[in-house]
Amino acid sequence: MTENQKLYSAITKIAWGYIFILVHIKINTMDLLPSFVGYGMILYSLTLLKDNCKTIMLLRPLAVVLIIWTALSWVQETIGAQLIPFINYISFIIEIIELYFNFQLLTDLSLLALQHQKEENIAKKLITRRNIYTVCTTFLFILSFVMQKFFPTGADIVATIFFATGIITLIIMFMIVSALFGLRDLFKEDPPSPEITA
Repeated sequence: MTENQKLYSAITKIAWGYIFILVHIKINTMDLLPSFVGYGMILYSLTLLKDNCKTIMLLRPLAVVLIIWTALSWVQETIGAQLIPFINYISFIIEIIELYFNFQLLTDLSLLALQHQKEENIAKKLITRRNIYTVCTTFLFILSFVMQKFFPTGADIVATIFFATGIITLIIMFMIVSALFGLRDLFKEDPPSPEITA
């Protein structure tokens, strides 16, 4: 496998991994696109990228934590049983881990884009969308805490703001996936030219 093929494969898996994390298709309580599969694809891709992104392997332990968490959550939702003790406290920590994981992964990938892009500014797209995603996710995180503490029965205006921010965050994530497919195409190898024989 050439270096370009490794990068193409890794970024393809990361993009599809995010699709598994973002899209939920359920039959009864079973999610057919479980998030732990998406994180597994991303974890595998980190190894393929280690020669081009020097710090990316530091994300490996966090990816393992996210795989375990999302797998347990998937089993819990599927069978309808409480498997995770102290779920509220753990989910608080997991959200912080997930926020940092996405921020650092997209930072590393934007640096990779910066090294290989020629005309289209994919690095700038990734950085801009990463920043908007981080702000929106942090805002949702804080707003969720505020709702639990001060509006336990719900408040229309707060719930509306939460819903609107959630929609914006989801749209931004799909825009990030689009930019990842653009990054992947930088490493698409042209097919060999046919030989001309006399």
